[in-house]
Amino acid sequence: DLTGHPLRSTEASDLMSAAHLAKMANQIARNQAQIGEPEATAERVADHMRRFWAPSMRAELAEAAANDDAGTINAVVKTALSLLAADSA
Repeated sequence: DLTGHPLRSTEASDLMSAAHLAKMANQIARNQAQIGEPEATAERVADHMRRFWAPSMRAELAEAAANDDAGTINAVVKTALSLLAADSA
């Protein structure tokens, strides 16, 4: 991992970080999906992010989700992000 390395561009680092966050969030959603309905799953994913993710991580993932034209971020994760956004509204 070259995070923080002076030869690594900030843009590439940001993309890797957002991609890694999306991958982690998708894994959490898949694991939680075994338990129930999508709405309940989204609430569990949001709760996990509230408890274990730094606000900066949630903000970075929310920005990536807003620009997710390829659909790489799970719909349950996007719902969880909406729930988190409602917390701060």
